[in-house]
Amino acid sequence: MNGYRRELLLGRDYMKELNYLQSNENAWINTDFVPTGNTMFSCKFQFMEIKAQARVFGTGSRKDTSGVIDTVLYINGSKKFAFTRSHGNWSSWNISADTNVHTFKTTSNTKAWLDSTALTNKVGSGDSPKLALFNYFINGSSKWRCTVRIFNFTCTEDGETVLDLIPVLDMKGRPCMYDKVSRKKYYNSGSVDFFIRII
Repeated sequence: MNGYRRELLLGRDYMKELNYLQSNENAWINTDFVPTGNTMFSCKFQFMEIKAQARVFGTGSRKDTSGVIDTVLYINGSKKFAFTRSHGNWSSWNISADTNVHTFKTTSNTKAWLDSTALTNKVGSGDSPKLALFNYFINGSSKWRCTVRIFNFTCTEDGETVLDLIPVLDMKGRPCMYDKVSRKKYYNSGSVDFFIRII
């Protein structure tokens, strides 16, 4: 049976689920999603290179005197895994960054996890502008892009899933992130295509 026909019969509006999307510094996605203080995150990712200030996802805006209002998962200047939320309150696990596959999640406004290790530093809870994957989106500009794989990305608010992104090929064979909640597809905002792996 034709692959397109089979997927249509299954009720899907994409052709094939992928294992991951991999950026190459010039591929990234604007999700149009605006995190709030109630947003919890979950993401399976893998850096393909270790570079200070490399971002898995992020957003920020210099909009008040206390500094940058951020939501960002990244490698800090000391090449440690780190996460922050709100007002430049940078927090690190003191775990050296590597190229292994990791699972990140937040379970409250003050606690984040990398695999089974809890981030114990205080984490803020301020609202942020629109969220980008594979980079850091601040004041309308893309910064600190890197080579990273994202296997899935989920946001919940008050226990309800509001964004559930998986990597897929659309019905024309183009790689994108597909939101299982809204059934919307998010495409590359950069200048070079993603690397992909088909399951």
